[in-house]
Amino acid sequence: MSRVLIPDAMTNAKLISSNISEPDTGETAYNAETTYSIGDECIVISGELHDKFESLQNNNLGNTPVPLPGESAFWLHKGRTNQRNPFDLTASYKASRTSPINYVIAPGKKIDSVAIGGMFCDFAQLIVKDGSSVELFNDTQDVKLRDVGNSYYNFFNTGYYEKHIIMWDNLPSARDGTFELILTGSGTINLEWLAFGDVVYLGDEEFNAIDDELNFSTIDRRTTGELVMVPKISAFKPTVKTSIHPKYLRSVRRARSLLNAKPAIWNMYENKALDYHDFYLFKGIYRGFSITSDNHKEATIDFDFEGV
Repeated sequence: MSRVLIPDAMTNAKLISSNISEPDTGETAYNAETTYSIGDECIVISGELHDKFESLQNNNLGNTPVPLPGESAFWLHKGRTNQRNPFDLTASYKASRTSPINYVIAPGKKIDSVAIGGMFCDFAQLIVKDGSSVELFNDTQDVKLRDVGNSYYNFFNTGYYEKHIIMWDNLPSARDGTFELILTGSGTINLEWLAFGDVVYLGDEEFNAIDDELNFSTIDRRTTGELVMVPKISAFKPTVKTSIHPKYLRSVRRARSLLNAKPAIWNMYENKALDYHDFYLFKGIYRGFSITSDNHKEATIDFDFEGV
């Protein structure tokens, strides 16, 4: 089964509380009377704007920072404030603080899924409550993994790494309810992103999916024989095909429209027991989303994704 989580937009009204302060330690609000030098940082909190900027020029005075896509030659947009970084699904900036990290959110409607990614911690706990604070769901996931197989050597020598995504779906929820995310670990822990909303069924996965990456690194071979290599973060680029009954196509087309140039959480193969599951679960945008009506009983959907 393949599904996509369409993230709800985060607003001030939805964030009930967090133990990450805003402004956080080291964050300074922009002051129009301050002269900034190259590399100086500031934040702007105004309405729904909770953004961080870095000065690109010396003697930078009176030039109000403007976020993407309208940033000026005076300021570099560097994501959100530490508290709000997880709600920007287009970037890779992280919320960071000494354990624990805590968010309480009121979506303002019933939702069925919550997902997190880019965690550096030991455990992730999700608690869902109704409007009367009655607990409906409570689950704790181990964030650490080890690939040991059937090898005694690997059991004693293989290190741990973090799950790249944890997704809770089919959640019980209430229209006036809340959910609380708690991350715990040793020392400083991180959270890259947090998404919540509803999922849409996309059909059943077919064979021959492709696991690929877009490599943006540059490699220059000089005449002297030296290689000059500049590594850059690559982008996950999977290609997946699903088959689906035509009765679901109306909701699929709506999802395609809603997710035009908008990141989502794609869960393209739900069997978590198989090694392929990690490859099929990712945050990204679609580059291709074509529906072919094979016959009156079945359609196929070809997806071309790019990770974010």
